[in-house]
Amino acid sequence: MDKLNDVPKIICEIASSHEGSFSACLQLIRSISSIGVEFVKFQIFDTSELVADSVVNSPLNSIYIKPSDWDLLIHEASKCNLKVICEFYDEKSVGLINNHSLIYAYKIPTSDINDFSLIHKIYSYNKPVFIGVGGAVIDEIYILAEHLKQYKNKTILLHGFQNFPTQIDDVNISKIKWLSDTFKFDVGYADHTDSNNKLRDIPCFLALAFGASYIEKHISPDRFLKKSDYHSALNIDEFKIFISDIKNVAEMMKMSEFNLLDPAESNYRENMKKFAIAKEHIEKNQPFSLDKIVFKRTSSPGLARIDFSNKNYKVFLTTLNAGQMISNEDLG
Repeated sequence: MDKLNDVPKIICEIASSHEGSFSACLQLIRSISSIGVEFVKFQIFDTSELVADSVVNSPLNSIYIKPSDWDLLIHEASKCNLKVICEFYDEKSVGLINNHSLIYAYKIPTSDINDFSLIHKIYSYNKPVFIGVGGAVIDEIYILAEHLKQYKNKTILLHGFQNFPTQIDDVNISKIKWLSDTFKFDVGYADHTDSNNKLRDIPCFLALAFGASYIEKHISPDRFLKKSDYHSALNIDEFKIFISDIKNVAEMMKMSEFNLLDPAESNYRENMKKFAIAKEHIEKNQPFSLDKIVFKRTSSPGLARIDFSNKNYKVFLTTLNAGQMISNEDLG
C-alpha cells in the first residue's frame, strides 16, 4: 500500500463469469453492490478485433456482450454506487462505449502494454489507468514507463496473471516490491489463485505486505458449477469474508508513530514489564544506589529500567519498605 495506514482498495473482477448474458451480469452487479466492495471491473472486447480469423469457434464468442448492453450495465453499476473500471482489449471497443463519463478508471491488459495507440486513446480520458504487467518482461515494462512520462493520469501497475488457475508457487509476489521500488507508480495485485486451495488468500495478504494498494479478485455467481472464469473466483458469500479478512490484515499492518504505543501494546507493557521496587528497607536521605532496587512485575506501572538510564539520581527522598514500589517522587 502507499502507506501502511491506508485501507486496501478491492476490485471485484466480473471477467466472463456472466457467460455473455446481460441479465446474469446485471444480477451480479446488484449482488456486488451489497457486499461492501468499492470497485467493479468489466472486460470489454470486440471478438473480430481480438481473435484472428484462423481461430475457429473461439470461446470468446459465447461470452461476448454487445456495446449497447455494456452501456446499460455501466449505468447500472454507477447507479449502485460502484466505481467502474473497464478493461478494453482493442481500440475499436473503446469507441463503441458511449457513457465514458460513468467510467471511473481504465485497465490495459498485459498483451497491450506496448500498444501506444490504445494507450494514448485510454489516457486521453484523463482518468486513472491500471496496466497489467503480469507476464511482461522487464524491457517491456521499462519501455512502457518511459512512454507514460508524457501523461499526468494516475497509473497503477498490476502484477498477476491468469493460468486457469495460477498455482501458489507461481505467483511471485516479490515482484510487487520490485515494481514499487523501481517505478514511480502505485502497484496492485490481480489474484488468480485456485479458489479451492486452502492457501488461496495468502498471496493477497502478502501483496499488501509488499506494498500493493489495490487487490483485484474474481467473483462468480456460483463457482461450483464450473462455468466461465470460475477457477480463481469467489462466490458472493466467500467474497464478503475475503473483504473482511483483507481489512483485518491491513489493520495488523497499520503503523503509528514508532515511539508511541497503541492502547493494546501499552496494556501489554503495563502487565508484562518489570518495574522498580525496594530490594530492602531504605531510609529517607540515604544515598541512591541501584543495588537497593530490584525489578519485578507489579500490579500497576512504575519505573522501568529505561527510566534509570538517563537520570542521575543522588538520594532516596522517602523511607521505603522492602518490596515497596518506587516512584519518581521517591528519588532526587
